[in-house]
Amino acid sequence: MATADDSRIETLFAQALEVAPDDRTAFLNEHCADDECRAEVISLPNAHENAGRFFADLRACVSAPALGESGSSGPMVEDEQAASPPDPLGIQGTQVAAYVVQELIGGGGMGVVYRAWDPRLERSVALTFLPPFLAEVPAAQDRFLQEAQAAARLEHPNVATIHEIDETERGRRFIVMTHYDGKTLRTQMAQDGPFGLARAVEVARTIADALHQVHRVGLVHRDVKPANVMRTAQGTLKLLDFGLAQTAATGLSVSGRRLGTPSYMSPEQADGGETGPHTDLWALGVMLYEMLTGKRPFSGDRPLDILDAIRHDDLVPV
Repeated sequence: MATADDSRIETLFAQALEVAPDDRTAFLNEHCADDECRAEVISLPNAHENAGRFFADLRACVSAPALGESGSSGPMVEDEQAASPPDPLGIQGTQVAAYVVQELIGGGGMGVVYRAWDPRLERSVALTFLPPFLAEVPAAQDRFLQEAQAAARLEHPNVATIHEIDETERGRRFIVMTHYDGKTLRTQMAQDGPFGLARAVEVARTIADALHQVHRVGLVHRDVKPANVMRTAQGTLKLLDFGLAQTAATGLSVSGRRLGTPSYMSPEQADGGETGPHTDLWALGVMLYEMLTGKRPFSGDRPLDILDAIRHDDLVPV
């Protein structure tokens, strides 16, 4: 059942649809004074049949495929590339600091990710930026920096490597990470269907080991899902996208509750409660369920319905 807060968020969303596209950022600033409210409103467009390209420049702040889930009981496939906006930051084809930006990889979690070329070391890298609507929020910048620093301390063969933190000429911070060639588990499941037991357990054990290291340095990933796990061309599994990661020591959390991918949220995450290592373990369990069955354990027609199912529905045994 929708709460009064849920009703307010959906009312704001309906009102925003009537606002001219160029004025929607101002509308958010006026009616959503806190980042939690903004994240809630932005989470609705892809689930709305008439939303079209609503907030096209803001949709990169959350994973578009995740918030556009149909909620069907069968296999649910995310088109990771097609769902991303064309170029939310307008930097494709330009040089940012020492890097030549080549193409948008996607918008996931709280970051916008581009593939770029480093001419100094002659290698491809991935550049992760804050989305446009958070770029000027001081708390978001602080969180982005502190959690990038924490993630940079990670040394694990199955965790994406962070090379450095840099800034554009306008002072926009970005994270430079290794760019990996390969396929995400989401793509592999779309192509191959459910995994066999041995293959699913291999993935789950490997990512569990990676998460153990993540938690040891005081981070919680908060967005573990098949689209954020890649098998590289060399066959190595990599845990990607720390855009939603939260530093347990600082407690910084700019965007408030229900931030992440609805189908993989733990009950406390769906309720806006305190997250921790247990949050990531829940998501890993959901991912294992999906690898084995080809289905997600909780479904709904809208993101809010999925969250309600997570909190209240019984799990169908594998």
